[in-house]
Amino acid sequence: MKKIKLYLAAVLIAGLSFTSCSDDDNNGPSTGGEIMAKWSPIKTVTKLGSIEGEIEYINSEPTCGDDYIEFATGGVFNRGVWDKNTDTLACEIDMATATTYTKSNNDLTIGAGLYQGTYKITLLTGSELRFESSANSPAGTTITTFYFEKQ
Repeated sequence: MKKIKLYLAAVLIAGLSFTSCSDDDNNGPSTGGEIMAKWSPIKTVTKLGSIEGEIEYINSEPTCGDDYIEFATGGVFNRGVWDKNTDTLACEIDMATATTYTKSNNDLTIGAGLYQGTYKITLLTGSELRFESSANSPAGTTITTFYFEKQ
Protein backbone atom coordinates (compact mmCIF):
# COMPACT_ATOMS: atom_id res chain seq x y z
CA MET A 1 0.00 0.00 0.00
CA LYS A 2 2.93 2.31 0.74
CA LYS A 3 4.24 1.76 -2.79
CA ILE A 4 0.93 2.89 -4.26
CA LYS A 5 0.75 6.02 -2.09
CA LEU A 6 4.35 6.93 -2.86
CA TYR A 7 3.78 6.38 -6.59
CA LEU A 8 0.66 8.59 -6.61
CA ALA A 9 2.42 11.28 -4.59
CA ALA A 10 5.37 11.21 -6.99
CA VAL A 11 3.04 11.57 -9.98
CA LEU A 12 1.34 14.60 -8.46
CA ILE A 13 4.59 16.24 -7.36
CA ALA A 14 6.21 15.66 -10.75
CA GLY A 15 3.16 17.00 -12.50
CA LEU A 16 3.35 20.23 -10.59
CA SER A 17 7.15 20.57 -10.38
CA PHE A 18 8.69 19.97 -13.77
CA THR A 19 8.31 21.92 -16.95
CA SER A 20 9.25 20.60 -20.33
CA CYS A 21 8.45 20.90 -23.96
CA SER A 22 6.60 18.07 -25.57
CA ASP A 23 6.13 16.92 -29.09
CA ASP A 24 2.38 16.48 -29.29
CA ASP A 25 1.44 13.97 -31.95
CA ASN A 26 -2.23 14.31 -31.11
CA ASN A 27 -3.93 13.71 -34.43
CA GLY A 28 -6.97 12.29 -32.68
CA PRO A 29 -7.42 8.92 -31.01
CA SER A 30 -6.56 5.74 -32.83
CA THR A 31 -8.74 3.08 -31.31
CA GLY A 32 -8.56 0.25 -33.81
CA GLY A 33 -6.95 -2.21 -31.39
CA GLU A 34 -8.42 -4.67 -28.91
CA ILE A 35 -8.23 -3.72 -25.24
CA MET A 36 -8.57 -7.28 -23.93
CA ALA A 37 -4.91 -8.16 -23.20
CA LYS A 38 -2.14 -7.73 -20.64
CA TRP A 39 -0.48 -4.30 -20.77
CA SER A 40 2.83 -3.23 -19.21
CA PRO A 41 2.92 0.29 -17.76
CA ILE A 42 5.51 2.55 -19.43
CA LYS A 43 5.05 6.03 -17.99
CA THR A 44 2.62 8.57 -16.61
CA VAL A 45 2.48 12.15 -17.85
CA THR A 46 0.71 14.88 -15.88
CA LYS A 47 -0.03 18.32 -17.34
CA LEU A 48 -1.34 21.44 -15.66
CA GLY A 49 -1.43 24.25 -18.19
CA SER A 50 2.11 24.59 -19.55
CA ILE A 51 3.61 22.58 -16.68
CA GLU A 52 4.30 18.95 -17.53
CA GLY A 53 5.79 16.14 -15.47
CA GLU A 54 6.70 12.65 -16.63
CA ILE A 55 7.41 9.58 -14.52
CA GLU A 56 8.85 6.46 -16.15
CA TYR A 57 7.41 3.26 -14.68
CA ILE A 58 9.98 1.04 -12.99
CA ASN A 59 8.98 -2.59 -12.48
CA SER A 60 9.00 -3.59 -8.84
CA GLU A 61 11.01 -6.77 -9.57
CA PRO A 62 12.32 -6.73 -13.15
CA THR A 63 13.94 -10.17 -12.92
CA CYS A 64 10.51 -11.69 -12.36
CA GLY A 65 8.66 -10.15 -15.30
CA ASP A 66 6.74 -7.05 -16.16
CA ASP A 67 4.12 -5.62 -13.83
CA TYR A 68 0.83 -5.41 -15.70
CA ILE A 69 -2.76 -4.44 -15.99
CA GLU A 70 -5.13 -6.81 -17.77
CA PHE A 71 -8.50 -6.35 -19.38
CA ALA A 72 -10.01 -9.84 -19.40
CA THR A 73 -13.25 -11.36 -20.67
CA GLY A 74 -16.44 -10.68 -18.74
CA GLY A 75 -15.39 -7.13 -17.83
CA VAL A 76 -12.68 -8.28 -15.40
CA PHE A 77 -9.76 -5.91 -14.72
CA ASN A 78 -6.60 -7.28 -13.09
CA ARG A 79 -3.45 -5.55 -11.92
CA GLY A 80 -0.34 -7.53 -11.05
CA VAL A 81 2.86 -6.38 -9.37
CA TRP A 82 5.78 -8.82 -9.21
CA ASP A 83 7.91 -9.35 -6.11
CA LYS A 84 10.37 -11.93 -4.77
CA ASN A 85 9.54 -14.01 -1.74
CA THR A 86 12.15 -13.09 0.88
CA ASP A 87 12.42 -16.69 2.13
CA THR A 88 12.47 -18.66 -1.12
CA LEU A 89 13.48 -15.88 -3.57
CA ALA A 90 10.73 -17.22 -5.83
CA CYS A 91 8.91 -14.74 -8.05
CA GLU A 92 5.27 -14.18 -7.13
CA ILE A 93 2.57 -11.64 -7.65
CA ASP A 94 2.82 -9.41 -4.58
CA MET A 95 -0.20 -7.30 -5.30
CA ALA A 96 -3.01 -8.58 -7.42
CA THR A 97 -6.13 -6.51 -7.78
CA ALA A 98 -9.23 -7.86 -9.44
CA THR A 99 -12.17 -5.58 -10.16
CA THR A 100 -14.40 -4.71 -13.09
CA TYR A 101 -14.13 -2.45 -16.10
CA THR A 102 -16.47 -1.20 -18.79
CA LYS A 103 -15.56 0.20 -22.18
CA SER A 104 -17.95 2.09 -24.40
CA ASN A 105 -16.39 3.62 -27.51
CA ASN A 106 -13.43 5.62 -26.12
CA ASP A 107 -14.79 5.80 -22.56
CA LEU A 108 -13.20 3.46 -20.00
CA THR A 109 -14.30 2.98 -16.39
CA ILE A 110 -12.28 0.91 -13.91
CA GLY A 111 -14.10 -0.10 -10.73
CA ALA A 112 -11.47 -0.11 -7.94
CA GLY A 113 -7.79 -0.05 -7.08
CA LEU A 114 -4.97 2.23 -8.22
CA TYR A 115 -6.63 2.94 -11.58
CA GLN A 116 -10.17 3.41 -10.24
CA GLY A 117 -11.96 6.06 -12.24
CA THR A 118 -13.29 7.11 -15.61
CA TYR A 119 -10.91 7.70 -18.50
CA LYS A 120 -10.86 8.67 -22.14
CA ILE A 121 -8.89 6.25 -24.36
CA THR A 122 -6.62 8.39 -26.53
CA LEU A 123 -4.71 5.57 -28.26
CA LEU A 124 -5.47 1.87 -28.67
CA THR A 125 -3.53 -0.13 -31.24
CA GLY A 126 -2.28 -3.70 -31.41
CA SER A 127 0.74 -2.70 -29.34
CA GLU A 128 -0.05 0.54 -27.46
CA LEU A 129 -2.68 1.79 -25.04
CA ARG A 130 -3.08 5.30 -23.62
CA PHE A 131 -5.87 6.60 -21.47
CA GLU A 132 -6.27 9.86 -19.64
CA SER A 133 -8.27 11.51 -16.91
CA SER A 134 -8.80 15.16 -16.14
CA ALA A 135 -9.56 17.03 -12.94
CA ASN A 136 -10.50 20.66 -12.49
CA SER A 137 -9.15 22.81 -9.68
CA PRO A 138 -8.73 26.53 -9.03
CA ALA A 139 -5.24 26.23 -10.61
CA GLY A 140 -6.70 24.85 -13.85
CA THR A 141 -7.32 21.47 -15.44
CA THR A 142 -4.89 18.66 -14.67
CA ILE A 143 -4.66 15.96 -17.34
CA THR A 144 -3.00 12.67 -16.42
CA THR A 145 -2.15 10.24 -19.24
CA PHE A 146 -1.14 6.62 -18.60
CA TYR A 147 1.01 4.87 -21.26
CA PHE A 148 1.13 1.09 -21.72
CA GLU A 149 2.56 -1.43 -24.18
CA LYS A 150 1.10 -4.84 -24.92
CA GLN A 151 2.86 -7.78 -23.27
